[in-house]
Parts: sequence; structure tokens; C-alpha cells
Amino acid sequence: MIHFFRGSLLDLEVDAIVNAANSSLMGGGGVDGVIHRAAGPELKEACKPVAPCPPGDVRVTEGFGLAPRLIFHTVGPIWKGGMINEDDTLDACYWNCLEEAARRGLKSIAFPAISTGAYGFPAERAAGIAVEACQAFANDYELDIWLVAIDKTNARAIENAIQDAKDMTTSSDIIIAVDGTLASGKGTLSKGLAREYELPHLDTGLLYRATAKACLDAGVDPGSADEAAKLASAIDVATMNPERLRTSEVGQAASKVAVHPAVRKALFQLQRDFAFQPGGAILDGRDIGTVVCPDAHVKFWVDANVEIRAARRVAELNAKGDPITQDEMIAQLKERDERDRNRLIAPMKPAEDAYLLDTTHLSIDAAREKARQIVDQVRARLAQS
Repeated sequence: MIHFFRGSLLDLEVDAIVNAANSSLMGGGGVDGVIHRAAGPELKEACKPVAPCPPGDVRVTEGFGLAPRLIFHTVGPIWKGGMINEDDTLDACYWNCLEEAARRGLKSIAFPAISTGAYGFPAERAAGIAVEACQAFANDYELDIWLVAIDKTNARAIENAIQDAKDMTTSSDIIIAVDGTLASGKGTLSKGLAREYELPHLDTGLLYRATAKACLDAGVDPGSADEAAKLASAIDVATMNPERLRTSEVGQAASKVAVHPAVRKALFQLQRDFAFQPGGAILDGRDIGTVVCPDAHVKFWVDANVEIRAARRVAELNAKGDPITQDEMIAQLKERDERDRNRLIAPMKPAEDAYLLDTTHLSIDAAREKARQIVDQVRARLAQS
């Protein structure tokens, strides 16, 4: 959850505070100086072994008597008119700190308005980047994130960015999120609803499959986060070929690339842009209702027992000349479910407010009718609001 606080980082009781440091980590002006003075000389000594810190990266030290037990030191970009990827560097500051907090099992973290002081980053622009990164992360990971400003300009910018993020969820007619396990019927259901309501549809799993296929074609290990993220950033929805992406080999590789935070980050904005197009959209995947569109107007979670799902998938692959046995498919599905449910970032799980559809003994027509009734009820409520 994202919170705003106007005041000093040191006034908050959180697990970690973020220091807007310089690359040397030896202290400076602004927030950096305040934190170093409050923590004392021990902080400077602790920073020496982990320095320098490149822009966008993060280093961690103890809090040395401060209420937060940890200090995350990150180096923001110096504003040069937006010509040297300052936006991406600032975004990396937030994401790297958040991912480090998740790895350490923290429950709360507080950020200053990074780079908006002496480094000259425009406050409104910086606030938008901060809120977008934090919102995407907090939607899935149980972390209280505080965005802190001590001055009026940054305070107003952060409050406006938070409000703008809330307003986005009401800018489209209707957004429908359909999540669920592989071969549960979520894709068929989504396509049917898209036809019914004349909404554009995106199978977000294809994005990860396209990334996986790109890895396989390029001879890149799907387990290599950096290389997979580079390929993910070049994905073009318009050129994806679903038939070439729906093989068993690509599916297994897709589950491996999907665990990388860098890959998910690269594909996140593409999915958001698709969802918030005029009129709305339907997206199906594994984290649409929890991460990509947590404020979707309607959320579904579709599932079925693994034997039924395996039989469906075997029939589909055999029909395409990609044979596999029932036992092999059951083993693959169980392995994939386990990996998808237990990844640290964006694990596969139902949104708390999702409507559950069990298709084990439910035909696709019956499932679509149940879903249609729910969508119609929500649309009626939206029309009255």
C-alpha cells in the first residue's frame, strides 16, 4: 500500500528508509546529510566497503541507532533535460530498493523525493515515476511504502501523482481481468467475453511466451534475467504469432522468464497501456487482477483440477502435432503451478475480490454465461454511479 507523508523520513517508524545518496556514499547535502548526521560517523564507516554506488543501484547498511533498522542508499540521476535516460535511472532507484526490501522480508519502507533537490529532476515528473513503480510493486507484495516530502512543491507533486493513479482506474468504460491456471479455460472465456462486449483482448501469457521464444531463438538461457529483460523490452504485440508460441517447449521456458522481476517490469507498462485504452479491455493471465490492473472493474479467477487441465492441454498439443502424454503434462503443470505460485514477485494467486470459476465440471458455455451475468451486474452498477 502506498502512503504519503509530509515531514522527515526520520519521523516514520518503518523497517527501512531510503537515502538519496551520491555515488561515493560519503554523505552530502539534503536528505543525505540529514541521515548521515543523525546516524553518526558509524554510518560513513559502514558505507566505505560498499561504495561506490552507480546511479539507479542500491546499497544497504544498518540504521546505527535510528528507528529504521536499515538504510537503503540509492543514487538518483542528475537531470540533463531527459536526454540521457534519466527517467529509467530514477525508475531503477525505486524498483531496486523495492526488490531488495522484498528479498529481505521487510514490511515497510520510506522514500524521499529522489533527485528532485540539487540534482534538478522536475518534481511532477519524478513523482509520477515514483508512484507508478511503487503502485506496481505494492499491488502484489505486502509492503507499506511511504513517499515522503518535506517541501510544498514535492508534496503537491506526490499527492497529485497518487490521485492521478486512482483516476486512471475510472477513465475506461470497463476493464476485465481474467486470471487462472494453464488450461483452465481462462483464454477461451476471455475471448468469448471480448466478442460479447466488443472489447479488445490481450492474452498476456503470450508476452512471456514471446519473450521465451525470443530467448530460445537467440540461444539465450531463459534463466538469465538481464538478457531476457532486454528481449522482453522489444516485444511487439502486433507481430506476435500465437500458434508459434503455444508449444510445450515455449511454455516451459515462459514460466522461467516470468519469474524475473526485470522481465515483468519490462512488460508491465505495455499491459497497462492496453488495459486503459478508451472503452476498456479484457486481459487474461496470472497476475492481471493482483498486479497489472488491481482496480479492474471485474476480476475472475479460473481454475480446474490438474487432471482435467492436463487432458485439455494434451488434446490441444496433439492436434498441433506436438505430442505429449497425459502423465508428462500433469508433471509439467504441477511443476509450473508450483513455480508460478511461489515466485517472489507477482506470484500466481487469485485477487481477494475475484469471482471464482471452477471449470472442472463446467462447460465453456456455462462458464461464459456465469461470467456474463457478473459483468452485466457490474456494468449496471457503473452506469448508476
